[in-house]
Order: sequence, then C-alpha cells, then structure tokens
Amino acid sequence: MKIAIEGMDGVGKTTLAKYLVQKYNFDYIARPIKHMFNLKEGTNEYSYIDNQENIIYNSDNNILRAWLTGLGNLYSLMKEGNYILDRNYLSNFVWAGDEETEKIFQTMIDLVGVPDITVVLYASIETRMRRIANRDKTDRDLTDVDAIKFGYDKMSYFVKKFNIPYVAINTENKSIEEVIYETEKLLKERKIDLVPRKDREER
Repeated sequence: MKIAIEGMDGVGKTTLAKYLVQKYNFDYIARPIKHMFNLKEGTNEYSYIDNQENIIYNSDNNILRAWLTGLGNLYSLMKEGNYILDRNYLSNFVWAGDEETEKIFQTMIDLVGVPDITVVLYASIETRMRRIANRDKTDRDLTDVDAIKFGYDKMSYFVKKFNIPYVAINTENKSIEEVIYETEKLLKERKIDLVPRKDREER
C-alpha cells in the first residue's frame, strides 16, 4: 500500500504524513533519493548528494529535473510494504512538468504504476506563507519564487491526465486535527485499509 501526501509548501503535508505513519501500519519516505542510498543527514555523503541534487533542481533543464526526482518516485513505488510518501509524482510535475517531460512521467507510470491513493492538500498562498513564517521566519521558501507559486493548476492537470486516484482537502482555516479527521474519513470512504499498528500486529 502506498499513500502519497501532496501539496505546496505550508499546507501540512509532513505533519499529516507523520501522523498516519505513527498511527497506522506505514513506514515513511521523504526525500527518497537519500532514503534509497540510506544516507544520514549531517554526513559528508548526504551533503554531497544534496549539493548535486540542488545543482540539477536549480537548473533550467526540466528533463534532468524530472528524471532526477523521478528516480525517487520510482524507488518509492517499487519498495515492498506499506509506505506514506511525503511528495511523489505531483510535486515532481509542479517543478519539472511540461509538454516534453510528460513522456517521462508516462514512462514512469507505465513501469511502476501510481500510488494507491494520493492526498492533495491545498490552501491559499497567503495562508501557506503565514504558516511557513510561523514555523521559521528564516525559511528560504518565504522568498523562493517556485515555492510561493500556486501550483495546484498543474497538480489538477496531472491527476486528470494520468488518471491518478486522489482525494483533495482544503486546509484553509482548518486545524491539523480537522485535516487529519477529514483525511481518515475520505480514505476510509475510498476503501483504503487503515488498520492501527497494534490491531494489524494481532492479525
């Protein structure tokens, strides 16, 4: 079972993802290329790969950007087990999606499929920036043009173009508890197997 949590920065993706991991029988993957090579933050190896990733992310070459992040997408979806994916295809498409790279996304989907369900969280740019500032006033996302942009038009296009199973949740003016409740409700309506860790272990 793979559940992807998607959305622009400041919508509560990581908080929701970690809650689901803690309560249910899921493991967590964020920054999957680091996960793939079992790199630990703070090590020289992690810093080197992080630097190389940033060089490609900051380039204007969407083909390289799509394939680089796509490597993480492929790795996440090919792993055996139950995983919550903190970002997947949709975020990749926001940063690197265009008419040319759609072929890359189609190839990846043909090879490994898509998450069982994708949860798309969304909120206004103003709300997202306020949340990021409350979290860390020095966060570079507050001045990053890419991080600030809306992005949901491309996400909406992607889920329709590639038939991605998804649910969308507006987090505007909602507490994290309300977002969690709505997420669990929608996932259960979609027949997603949300069994608490303790209950699953007793099966």
